[in-house]
Amino acid sequence: GNTFNPETSDITFAISTSDFLTATVIPELMARIRCHAPKAGCWLRPLSELNITEELDRGALHVAIGVFGKTPSRFVSEPLFSDQSVWLMRRDHPAAAGPFGLQALAAFPHVDILISDQLQPAGDATIDQGGLERAYITSNPRYIEGLLGAEGLTRTVGATVSHILAVPALLAATDMIAYVPLQFALRAVRALDLAWRDPPYHAPPFEISMLSHRTMGAHPAVAWLRQALVESAERYHRKD
Repeated sequence: GNTFNPETSDITFAISTSDFLTATVIPELMARIRCHAPKAGCWLRPLSELNITEELDRGALHVAIGVFGKTPSRFVSEPLFSDQSVWLMRRDHPAAAGPFGLQALAAFPHVDILISDQLQPAGDATIDQGGLERAYITSNPRYIEGLLGAEGLTRTVGATVSHILAVPALLAATDMIAYVPLQFALRAVRALDLAWRDPPYHAPPFEISMLSHRTMGAHPAVAWLRQALVESAERYHRKD
């Protein structure tokens, strides 16, 4: 029916997102669900492996969370939070103290985070999927290569990974550096002996948004989920 009672519903919420968000905002959401909708469950599906527009159209997906550009009008995009990216490295890394410029970006190998098999490592930072533009939280290699190239510098890639959660352990063991969201860096620094630096170039913040279907997303169950996600993102951000 067209009603939703969180206390009794045994709905499984289908959410598509990245492992960065699954490890940050989603735990807050799960705590809320366990408290207010104890019979409900969550199916977390990887953003990189789905055709988001098709799945939202079919109702097989309730919301998708990520960095989206152009969005077809049959979907609603709601901002959840914004973040900026920083360079993460081990605390005793040669680049962790002193000046941090393009020279440092050229001197140390990078960990590239490729959150989609549909993206070539050297390709653009967005893909177009059925009129929906999706961006990936990566170091935007082309942009950085352009900056370095203008100075006669090049970069080396030490590793390409598909999961951001693997990155801190790789950095802790090597001289590699990686470009990651600040919220992620702050938690990684607490967990491991790491440090972060602001990028030595202009890097605008990025917006993490929640995407839902304009008609199906208005269903009371999905409306409840969307509100719970907004509150979870706010709570998560207040922690720092």
